[in-house]
Amino acid sequence: MKGKIIYTKYSDERKKEYAVQTTIVITEFGKIVKKKAIFSEGKSHIKRMAENCQILTAIYGKEHVAQCLDYSDEEVCMEYVEGELLSKVLERFLTRHEYDDYEYMLGRYIAFLKKSCIDDKSEYVFEENDLLSTDRLSNIDMIFDNIILRDNEFVIIDYEWLVPKIDYKIVLYRVLSLFYLRAKNRQDIKRMNEKYELFKRGDYEKINEKFVADVMDEILSKYKKEVWQPSIVNSLELQKLKEIVGQL
Repeated sequence: MKGKIIYTKYSDERKKEYAVQTTIVITEFGKIVKKKAIFSEGKSHIKRMAENCQILTAIYGKEHVAQCLDYSDEEVCMEYVEGELLSKVLERFLTRHEYDDYEYMLGRYIAFLKKSCIDDKSEYVFEENDLLSTDRLSNIDMIFDNIILRDNEFVIIDYEWLVPKIDYKIVLYRVLSLFYLRAKNRQDIKRMNEKYELFKRGDYEKINEKFVADVMDEILSKYKKEVWQPSIVNSLELQKLKEIVGQL
């Protein structure tokens, strides 16, 4: 679908097989989201996104998953969901000291998360092959920024990273840790979430670290962050950076 691009993001700090370009496009039919493989190695990742949409739709229903509208070898087109990010809603509750509302909304999120996970303390070690598994069901990256509230209902807008069914607390650890790092009300978040006793779980941290390490291009990510990040403005400069890093 052609149209006017109003937003572009390059997730190019990842390994080639996971690097994608995300754009929001205004078409004659309205806004859509496109995710395109930056490198040919990423075609399988794009295909899995289309499959992941079907997997989560079977669990949650169409109304709770941004639908895949079209798919090709290199690109997937997705429904653009109007609404408010769950992260913004939770931050607002904390800013206003509306703690009961925060706990209520977090409880709703946990119940929503459990639909595609298990409640089990069994050991789990993330392996990169988990992302390729035909048994993948749990969205290990169902962070608050990947959920929109539309008519007060949760809608999953990003589903790149599904793994075989895992303990929901592994996902919750990632979610609350990222929320804690990015939000302004850190002390409130820490106090509100202490009852989950997730921040003391070293095994959850190891799973998160392994997931990040297996997906990210560590050398490129570090080099880009420390040296080049302020000046990257287009794909030509990105390619130049990759060539430089390849010579290191």
